[in-house]
Amino acid sequence: MVLEIERGRQKVTSPLPWQTDTVVDKLSWTWIINENYKSSDFLIDELVDVVRKNGNLLLSIEPKPDGTIGGSEAAILQDFGAWLELNGEAIYGTGPWKVHGEVRSRGKPIQKRTPYRI
Repeated sequence: MVLEIERGRQKVTSPLPWQTDTVVDKLSWTWIINENYKSSDFLIDELVDVVRKNGNLLLSIEPKPDGTIGGSEAAILQDFGAWLELNGEAIYGTGPWKVHGEVRSRGKPIQKRTPYRI
């Protein structure tokens, strides 16, 4: 049995595996005409946060009634693929962080990273 947190996350690293599911659209779990997609950066950051806390991310893509995937959703998947090609070793076959959150170096906070852009 695995804990499932729909559209949510653990606040801290879990000793046991868990999973969350989310959707690329901000408004709906199914295809709608006036979709409002989350950015690839936001979704990739969500993936990293989930994995570092010992979780798995199920990402829902909403096909159109004819079964095709829209251009915006396809672009999000391409962004994920490009990011994983560069950074996949940090995702596949890794374990959770022992301590989550920002790390201090010599008493000073580490600057936040620049968001990944394709």
